Amino acid sequence: MTQIHALYVALATGTPVFLWGPAGVGKSATITTIAQHLQWPLETIIAAIYESIDISGLPLLAGDAVAFAPPGWVRRLAEVERGILFLDELPQAKESVIAGLLRVVRERMAGEHALAPGVSIVAAGNPPKATYGGMDLLAQMANRFCHLPWTCSYPAWAEGMLQGWPMPTLPPLTPWAHEVLPARALIIGFLDKHRALLLQEPQDEVAAGQAWPSPRSWDLAANLLAGCRAWQLMDVAPELVTGCVGEGPALEFLQWLKTLDLPDPEAVLSVAAKFPWPKRTDVAAVILNSAIAAVLAELTPERWLQGWELLGNAARSQLKDLGALAARTLAKHRPDSRTRPPLAHLEPYAKILDAAGITMWKE
Repeated sequence: MTQIHALYVALATGTPVFLWGPAGVGKSATITTIAQHLQWPLETIIAAIYESIDISGLPLLAGDAVAFAPPGWVRRLAEVERGILFLDELPQAKESVIAGLLRVVRERMAGEHALAPGVSIVAAGNPPKATYGGMDLLAQMANRFCHLPWTCSYPAWAEGMLQGWPMPTLPPLTPWAHEVLPARALIIGFLDKHRALLLQEPQDEVAAGQAWPSPRSWDLAANLLAGCRAWQLMDVAPELVTGCVGEGPALEFLQWLKTLDLPDPEAVLSVAAKFPWPKRTDVAAVILNSAIAAVLAELTPERWLQGWELLGNAARSQLKDLGALAARTLAKHRPDSRTRPPLAHLEPYAKILDAAGITMWKE
């Protein structure tokens, strides 16, 4: 059940996901069932039998120029509000097809035609070493996916054989965007202490075709973590974070996460001027950035000023360096030109704001 929930979070957040597993374990069937459950149209590309023209479209003369008529799947996915593009047998595709699909994944463009913003991309394939004609994914493509191993245990299979294959209960797609900034604050707090883990591109081709940490894959992890928090599916967060940045970095992040004892950001803002900071600077950074994220999620002049009160408190507590990112972010989201925090809260960040081209503190 957990792997279905993990796939659900990826699809619902629009995060490209790659399912790795042998033939016959239900990858295609599960995607079809979820699409039916969500009532989203599903377009399937069997990449192993496609040609590049099936991706970019048929070239046609249009006056003195050549235009590309979009394939049917492209036209249909350009017109939907939400949908799923399923790239099956991707590692077995021809290099020219993989090159075309790289642009689909990277830019959401097939030839000259764009997919609708609400289309989620999921790919699947057998491990290349176990498949005739299979290849390792290009690093630039692999790093755009969350990689999930897809398995089928005997107990689950036996139960399904006897009782059928019912769809597990999935949470409704309630709004989740408000959790993105808090999730990013967590990842920023972790990487500020473990900066070497921001980017570790593998030199081995096999490893480069799987999950590894980069600024992009940490961003994917933040979106997935936000979805897990919003839909109360935190039990699949370890699998999803690992699928983005790899086992080692994910393990360090998840262990670090367990050590945090974070207060509610709203409680922090309610006592912004007198909030007692913890001794651990990494925890203090997460608290500060999470509170500023809460301000931005429900921005009003009053809450914006609360954010500056907290930043002023941080500066007085010798935590000015931790507030650099928060100060720039808050300043760029000024609700109106009449709202201005006390100069005492702004002055500690004057150089930071000057460097960002923000002169509000001089008004």
